[in-house]
Amino acid sequence: MRKKGNDVTADEAARLQEFENQYVYQGDATCAADGMCQEKCPVKINTGELVKSLRADAMEEWKTANDFSMRVANNFGYFNYSVPYLLSAVDLAHRVVGPWPLKATSELLNRATGNYIPAWNRYMPRGATPLKTPLPPQV
Repeated sequence: MRKKGNDVTADEAARLQEFENQYVYQGDATCAADGMCQEKCPVKINTGELVKSLRADAMEEWKTANDFSMRVANNFGYFNYSVPYLLSAVDLAHRVVGPWPLKATSELLNRATGNYIPAWNRYMPRGATPLKTPLPPQV
């Protein structure tokens, strides 16, 4: 019997969540999306096409993150140069405001950015001092 509207019991919601969690690995992560499943399917259904479509939709959702990642990769020298200063700034904030506000703020930023900004912990390193320019080789 079909229910009207969105009346879903807690048991049904839990089962749906379990199916969705299983799908992430069994349906998406392990799918080669090459269409070979169609050869074994008695009605020749190519689920690889569906998986490709779902993956394409997911990539559109992450377009901003992908664009940001490409900017970092294409300008890695600048990014690499700035990291020690950023780590030193975080260390300074830790010394000024203490661990709890820094931890709460960084965890909030971590959740808001989908784990792109790391959550602070007490083992976070300080920024390293720049390396000295090596001396020219002695002949």
